[in-house]
Amino acid sequence: MKTLFSSLFLFPFCMVGFSQDWGEIESNDLFSIYIAEVEHKSPSDGIHHQRFIFKYENHTAEPIELHFNREVQYGDVVTTQEQDFQVTIPGNGSTEYDAAKQYDKVYYLFKKDNEGLIKRSLNDFKITNLRINQK
Repeated sequence: MKTLFSSLFLFPFCMVGFSQDWGEIESNDLFSIYIAEVEHKSPSDGIHHQRFIFKYENHTAEPIELHFNREVQYGDVVTTQEQDFQVTIPGNGSTEYDAAKQYDKVYYLFKKDNEGLIKRSLNDFKITNLRINQK
C-alpha cells in the first residue's frame, strides 16, 4: 500500500518532471525570459522526451505582449520557426509552462526523444524578431 501511495503521489510530478532551476536567457528593463529543462512523459500520447520550458516575466506595472520567432538547430540543420509566437504577461507578473500549457509551443521547445524514435536532437536555439507591445 505504501508503494502504491508513493506512486500515486509522485505520478503528477513524473508526467512532466518540472524543474524550477530557471536560467535567464533574455532580459531588459521591461521583461525577462527564463528557461528550464524538464522530462515530459505522457503515456496516453506515447511521449517521453526532454523539453526546454519557458517562463516570461514582466517588470512593468502594465501588461505587455511579446511577439517572436525562434531559430532552432537540430543536427546540422538550422531552421527559423515561422510561427509568430505571442505571449501576454500581466503587469508585475509572470506566465510559465504548466500542465494546462503542455501543448502550447510558446511555452516549450522539443529537445530530444528519450525513446530514440525521433533521431534529431536540439543542438541550439535563439529567439529572433522579438517585438514588445505595451498594452
